[in-house]
Amino acid sequence: MTLRRLEQPGNNLVEIFLVLEYIPAYFSKWKRELTADFRKFSSMGVKERMLNGEQRSSFCATLLENGPEKHGLSDLVWAAATIYGAAYETLNHMEQILRWSINCDPELYGADAEEFYPERHLNPNGTLKDEKGDGHFTFGFGRR
Repeated sequence: MTLRRLEQPGNNLVEIFLVLEYIPAYFSKWKRELTADFRKFSSMGVKERMLNGEQRSSFCATLLENGPEKHGLSDLVWAAATIYGAAYETLNHMEQILRWSINCDPELYGADAEEFYPERHLNPNGTLKDEKGDGHFTFGFGRR
């Protein structure tokens, strides 16, 4: 099981059928697997590397140095997973923002490039200007 799957809300049956939480681990394979995965992802080897002196500075190492007594290991694990998830999910949004910023280039579209002004793409007779002979950044290049 991956960290990605573990962090998704509602992905495990125990979150839907709460009575499953009270079934002993020796009856439920999923409970043993999730417990093993939790232990595996909880440390990810950071503690061991810190004890061996091999750990470089990182978010997880800083949490372990400063916080286990105050917050508990479980909370620190979730804090680290949240940071990881936020960084992973941000990539698609940043790519979209960069695509939009290409269309706001003042050298190409004028000083008011960020303003909604669709008439900039029309000829005086109302037809579309042939500004982009090779395609358009927003929709990519080539045939559709």
